[in-house]
Amino acid sequence: MKLISTIYPTSEDENAHFFASHPTSIYQDDNGQFFIATKYETFPQKKLFSICESYSTPLSYILKIADVIQMPHNAIKKSPFYSKLYTIQFGTEKQCEKFIHDKDWRVRATVFQYGSNEQRKKLMQDKDERVRVFIVEHGTNEERECFMNDKSLHVRAAIVKHGTDEQRERLIDDESPYVRSKIAIYGTYQQRQKLIYDKSEEVRSTIVQYGTVEQRNQLINDEDERVRAAIIKHLAYEQLEPFIHDKSALVRTTVVAYCSDEQRQKLINDENSFVRQMVEIYNKRK
Repeated sequence: MKLISTIYPTSEDENAHFFASHPTSIYQDDNGQFFIATKYETFPQKKLFSICESYSTPLSYILKIADVIQMPHNAIKKSPFYSKLYTIQFGTEKQCEKFIHDKDWRVRATVFQYGSNEQRKKLMQDKDERVRVFIVEHGTNEERECFMNDKSLHVRAAIVKHGTDEQRERLIDDESPYVRSKIAIYGTYQQRQKLIYDKSEEVRSTIVQYGTVEQRNQLINDEDERVRAAIIKHLAYEQLEPFIHDKSALVRTTVVAYCSDEQRQKLINDENSFVRQMVEIYNKRK
């Protein structure tokens, strides 16, 4: 087969999509048939719409492929799913309106993306959290403000990621550890510091991963073994020494993976069989 072209992600939607965010090569065989080769699979042109729909691939990706293989846009209009997205993006406001209550949340989300201000307002009350998450991701800070107390933790977590520091600050005491963990990822140093002794192990472990050396040091003797285990991979050999005798087998097992050869030998006769097994495995790798 002959390589015809390679397309690359250019839009925000494409870059955020696991399928479209990688280069895609388009080939043509001796019979003139086109094949699309993605990072994950290669498929013939006739499966383009079904496969892309199954992955919720953006319409912009389809249009790029159409341009390369000279597929008329009328062919897109024959796809039940992509014909709706095409009409919403390129049609009139009146045409867009009829999709505002479509049963497919992806279609309604596209109405929000390309519709009028009035249509966007109607979708702010959508019952599907996936639509509301999409609004938070693609909307304005003023629109995000309407979802600060949304019942869905995924919507509030999306605000943490896409909103302002002020909005994150107001969510810092959110009831969900998942939301607070997102603040530990996307928030400021000061916001992480406020969460440094959070009651949730999930939040403290996230601070270990995304915080500063100073913040990790504050958690180095955390009461939860999972937090201490998370710290291990961030420490120098000399800092690992106390953890060789940690009361937790999980922590000692983690030490085996990140310590020096000399330190590992101190765990060769550990009381826990799994720790001893890990020592044996790592010793064989030398």
